[in-house]
Amino acid sequence: MTIAILTALLIYTIPLNIVYVALFITLELIYAKSLNVRVCRQMYYGILVAITLYIPILTDMLSYGQINAGRFNPQVFIVALPEVITGFISHRWLLTSFIFIGLISIYTTESKSKMLKLCFWMMLLPFPIFFIIGSHLYGRMLLPVLPFFCLFVAICLDECLIVSGGCYESI
Repeated sequence: MTIAILTALLIYTIPLNIVYVALFITLELIYAKSLNVRVCRQMYYGILVAITLYIPILTDMLSYGQINAGRFNPQVFIVALPEVITGFISHRWLLTSFIFIGLISIYTTESKSKMLKLCFWMMLLPFPIFFIIGSHLYGRMLLPVLPFFCLFVAICLDECLIVSGGCYESI
């Protein structure tokens, strides 16, 4: 029940969060195939509750200029994507080099590739989705991507430390 309530609140707070919830459920079922059916069902119930709460204001919301901006907004790739990449990396070039070493190691050993692919697609796919929707994309709308970026970096660093052969045990 808690997952349904949190999902409903996440979507009700910012309606476009439904993109992240649906994307997470889809990618989890594709890559991990370990998502508990009960958890999945509760997330769907949360989506239904949020949609039900939006019914009284749905017509006003859909006629709002930010949402009804049209289709295929190129500003997503021209402005938002470079801004997010710059914000996530922001002159941390040493960290970036560790990420690349970890990525190479993971793809040659395929040890943690399922979780890494889930994180990668959760970071990348919101951009084409928001491009197709035609929504104006602001930095704050991509905050749900941040935990996946952190997990992505942690997995790459973990693999990089294992490859370096130090006295380190994987988590």
